[in-house]
This record gives sequence, structure tokens and C-alpha cells, in this order.
Amino acid sequence: MKIEQKILSLTGQFTSRYVFEKGTDPETLYLLLHGYSLSGEAAYKQFSSALPKGAMVLAPNGPFPVPVSEGRGYKVGFSWYFYETNTDEYYINMKLGCSYLAQLLRDLGLNSVSKKVIGYSQGGYLAPFAAEEMKNVTHLIGVNCQFLDEELNEPPKFIIDSVQGQEDDIVNPEISRRSHEKLVGRGAHGKYVLVPGAGHGVTPSITDAVAELLLQS
Repeated sequence: MKIEQKILSLTGQFTSRYVFEKGTDPETLYLLLHGYSLSGEAAYKQFSSALPKGAMVLAPNGPFPVPVSEGRGYKVGFSWYFYETNTDEYYINMKLGCSYLAQLLRDLGLNSVSKKVIGYSQGGYLAPFAAEEMKNVTHLIGVNCQFLDEELNEPPKFIIDSVQGQEDDIVNPEISRRSHEKLVGRGAHGKYVLVPGAGHGVTPSITDAVAELLLQS
């Protein structure tokens, strides 16, 4: 038996579900990108405390549903793309997730507003690529993720920070640090913040670090 594959170009529609807080500041949007098998609602709960009071916030679900075991049944989580680490292969690459976000921003009339992006775990991997397809991104914070610097077309023109749990057992902190260092070496601007005692989850110490970086920008 021989397994073959072919890349297909399809035309279709996605249903987008998201948390949106209009806030009192119509000039800046905080875009929250959740981790694998999580949701926009989860991202909002994780990071809303780090945002300024009255912030305009958009926290969408990723385009691809993922069944998550829960007791005797399942709940639905979401993914931005599907990557197999053992074979170094994308089953669904990042382009669809990036296009999905760009289209959502256009449809919501948020294409031209200033944007600050916070991406956690898988959402952090996606964030720099998604930002390339957006207008007016001024600041990006990747949380517990690696920046795939070698795959970016050019170093980001916006501030790009990294917040990394020192005890993360999913994303190697040293690899995370080096990936940010390489972007800075190519001309990007931003800080790498290692959070002592924090693992891969979003803890108060992680959100405090995110809040501090947002204040500085």
C-alpha cells in the first residue's frame, strides 16, 4: 500500500466564533491568540487582567475544531494549524490560520486600527506570521513559544517581546531565548523575559510580565 498526497486549493467558508469587548479605546485593539486545543474564551480569561482598563479586545477561536477528552465525553477546543513534530510536517500549515484572522479583522471593520497581539503557545508560534498579513501591528508578545525566525520573510518592524516560563516542559526556554535573540540580531526590537518558577501554563507571574511589557510599550 502506498500513501500519496496532493495539495488542494479549495473555496469554502469558516464560521468564526470570538470574544469581543468594544471597550472605551477605539484606537487600539488587543488581539489574543490561544494555545492548541484551547479557545478565544480561554485566552480572554488568561490575559484580560494584563490589559489596560477599557481595552478593546478580540479573542477568536482558531478555525479548526479539536476534540478534547473531558470525563466520559469530549468538549471542543480549537487549533490554528496542525504540525507533526515527529515527521517535521504540516498537515495544515499556518497560511489558512493567518488568512482567517486577516479576513476576520476586515469583516469586523478592525483592519486599520492599531493592534497589539498576544499569542500563547501555538498562538505565539502563529502570531508573527499572522501579523505579516495585518495592518498597523505595533507590538507582539509571544508567551511560552518559539519564534520560527528562519521562516519569517523579514524581521518584524513592530516591537516583538517574548515571555517564557523558566520551568516550561513543552517549549524549551533556551530554544525560545535563541529564537528571539536571532530576530533581534536581524534588526527586530524587543525583550526576552524569563519568568522564574513558571511552567507552560499561564500563571499570575506570566500575566504580570505581559502587563509590564504592555505598559512599557
